[in-house]
Amino acid sequence: MSDSESTPESSGPANITSVRGLFDFYLSVGCPCRFPRFRRTVEVALPEGVASHDINGLVAEFDRRLPVRDRSKKQGDVWTCRCALCDSRIVRTESEAFRDSFVDRAEIELQAGVIDLGAAVSSPIPLFSGLHAAAPGIRKERIEEAAMSFPHLSELDWLAYLSKLR
Repeated sequence: MSDSESTPESSGPANITSVRGLFDFYLSVGCPCRFPRFRRTVEVALPEGVASHDINGLVAEFDRRLPVRDRSKKQGDVWTCRCALCDSRIVRTESEAFRDSFVDRAEIELQAGVIDLGAAVSSPIPLFSGLHAAAPGIRKERIEEAAMSFPHLSELDWLAYLSKLR
């Protein structure tokens, strides 16, 4: 099988069309903590004053859907907890970039012995932008090529990148 061919086992479900669907998938096979691309995306430290719709959306769904335990009191913009599914340690940060814009991050430290489920991070993490579709009219064979050529992906390409298993 060539790199451009995919199977359901190697590419994740083809019907993911929303962040909610992405989390349905993550939780059906384990938890989001076990996906390297998810971890890398939500831990991105953006420059001060810069907010990212895609990162904030992922972190918000993460907060809504992930069962956690041992949540600490918030100290400034930071609190910690543990994933109730895989016992990974999570450091959550939220800060106000502007009066109506927030920057959310989640640093996830996998518990020893927990095995990654998702594909490795092999290229720069692409950001979703509804304003800049990735390569309109040009088909890229691999998501890594699309990410390197066009750092802003369409929503469906971005969701496919985050749900890829191998």
